[in-house]
Amino acid sequence: MIDEFCGQRGDRVLFVGEGNFSFSLALAKLALDKDRLNQWTSTCYESKPVSEKASENAAALKGLGVSVAFGVDATKIDGNYDRVVFMFPHVGGKMKIQKNRRLLRHFSASAATAIADSDGGRVVVTLCAGQGGTDRELAPRSSEADTWQIVKMMADSGLQLVDAKPLASTVAEMLPDYASFGYRSLDKGFHTENAVVHVFALNSFDGGLDFVQKRLKLLSRERRTCEVAVRLATLLGPDFEVDADHDEGHGAPDLKRYKGTTIPRVLLSFDFSLELGSNPVKVFVLTRKVLGSLKKACAEGDVTAYNATEHCFDSFDESWQEMWTELPSVSPASYSHDLSFWSREDLAIADLRKLVWLRCGDFVSSFEVIDDTFVGADSRRSYTVRIVYKTHAFALGPETAYDLHRKHLGAALVDKFGVELR
Repeated sequence: MIDEFCGQRGDRVLFVGEGNFSFSLALAKLALDKDRLNQWTSTCYESKPVSEKASENAAALKGLGVSVAFGVDATKIDGNYDRVVFMFPHVGGKMKIQKNRRLLRHFSASAATAIADSDGGRVVVTLCAGQGGTDRELAPRSSEADTWQIVKMMADSGLQLVDAKPLASTVAEMLPDYASFGYRSLDKGFHTENAVVHVFALNSFDGGLDFVQKRLKLLSRERRTCEVAVRLATLLGPDFEVDADHDEGHGAPDLKRYKGTTIPRVLLSFDFSLELGSNPVKVFVLTRKVLGSLKKACAEGDVTAYNATEHCFDSFDESWQEMWTELPSVSPASYSHDLSFWSREDLAIADLRKLVWLRCGDFVSSFEVIDDTFVGADSRRSYTVRIVYKTHAFALGPETAYDLHRKHLGAALVDKFGVELR
């Protein structure tokens, strides 16, 4: 847990919103390597120490080699860091959910810029019980509307939630010298039981590839860091080739097509007739070795095709999205949007579904045609589709989701079918 806040040796660590400086001081006292502390900076928003204890703690940090600064706004971070830590952010006062969401959103933009040049940079935010609104809460609130929606607030800056865990049953168990500060803007502590530590990495939408090409790239020799690639490399060794076998029915591959090609070889079979959100990929392995643990699909000469999907990948259907992701999201948010358009041709639902799979399969969890009955005076038919956006592959915030909805999927519909968006 300590490493979530401190990072690795040599990491430039910035603490913002420290108040009385007791948290960063408690961590500094635990550091086994005191030389790393000269890469730490501890700051507070106030222009001067908030209490005598805060002044003492700031002096103690300086004595350990930590830089200390006052009057630092967490939404306007200056400098480059490997880790930015914000413990229990709050605008002050009571019942100000919207203002606290805004604080997170503005902080995320600043923090994302601060770690932009870091290899493996992280932003760490700890919130009180129930505030974050993720499925990692030990004491969840009854409705997402009653939370700060931390995943959504951080995501439009490209910050993806990659871990979330309890701070401790009480903070005192981990950091006995830490004393929370700022209850109702006073020099008083607050309850930290069941607090959750949220860890974010910078991972925004990169413009994307279609669904098939993305998987081929993930299995290419230059990548192979997602779980599917790791397991295949364990089974076959590093020297395997990859092909997309476009079999819409998930049947056994036609080995004659691969006669004379490099073996071992991985074939990916896709079934885009399935509902969005379900697993459309089957993985076949072509090898000359006998793989007794796998189910044979077919054989041709000395080459056997094995269906590796069920046997190599436990719970593949349930967790397939995470297994195809290099840095899986934790508790990803979802967004529902409707899209209406006119078409001069009657469109088959299967064709619409396949397009959504190919262009948006990595970030759409549900697709439904909710209206296709109205025909206008010019004989054009009106369609309305409802799409739920959700992904484990990158940071998906409200603005990003809407841009993908209109500019990515909407543009694909226009390009493929010649429709007119309404």
